[in-house]
Amino acid sequence: MVIPMDNAEGEGQTMLRVTKLEDGFLKKEEFGDFKFVPMLKEIGND
Repeated sequence: MVIPMDNAEGEGQTMLRVTKLEDGFLKKEEFGDFKFVPMLKEIGND
Protein backbone atom coordinates (compact mmCIF):
# COMPACT_ATOMS: atom_id res chain seq x y z
CA MET A 1 0.00 0.00 0.00
CA VAL A 2 1.31 3.46 -0.88
CA ILE A 3 0.14 6.28 1.38
CA PRO A 4 0.80 10.04 1.28
CA MET A 5 1.41 11.15 4.90
CA ASP A 6 1.62 14.76 6.11
CA ASN A 7 5.17 15.53 7.11
CA ALA A 8 6.16 16.97 10.50
CA GLU A 9 6.85 20.46 9.12
CA GLY A 10 3.32 20.76 7.72
CA GLU A 11 4.58 21.41 4.19
CA GLY A 12 3.98 18.70 1.64
CA GLN A 13 3.71 15.02 2.32
CA THR A 14 6.00 12.03 2.70
CA MET A 15 5.38 9.00 0.49
CA LEU A 16 5.08 5.87 2.65
CA ARG A 17 4.97 2.32 1.30
CA VAL A 18 3.74 -0.46 3.59
CA THR A 19 4.31 -4.07 2.53
CA LYS A 20 2.96 -7.11 4.37
CA LEU A 21 5.67 -9.77 4.53
CA GLU A 22 5.09 -13.53 4.38
CA ASP A 23 5.63 -13.82 8.15
CA GLY A 24 2.81 -11.29 8.75
CA PHE A 25 5.05 -8.40 9.76
CA LEU A 26 4.76 -5.02 8.05
CA LYS A 27 7.69 -3.37 6.29
CA LYS A 28 7.53 0.46 6.14
CA GLU A 29 9.61 2.50 3.68
CA GLU A 30 9.67 6.29 3.27
CA PHE A 31 10.38 7.88 -0.11
CA GLY A 32 10.96 11.54 0.63
CA ASP A 33 8.81 14.64 0.45
CA PHE A 34 6.18 15.28 -2.20
CA LYS A 35 3.51 17.84 -2.94
CA PHE A 36 0.33 16.36 -4.37
CA VAL A 37 -1.97 18.46 -6.49
CA PRO A 38 -5.56 17.70 -7.52
CA MET A 39 -6.13 16.37 -11.05
CA LEU A 40 -7.84 18.70 -13.47
CA LYS A 41 -11.08 17.46 -15.00
CA GLU A 42 -9.94 18.63 -18.44
CA ILE A 43 -6.75 16.49 -18.34
CA GLY A 44 -6.60 12.70 -18.30
CA ASN A 45 -10.17 11.93 -19.36
CA ASP A 46 -9.42 10.61 -22.85
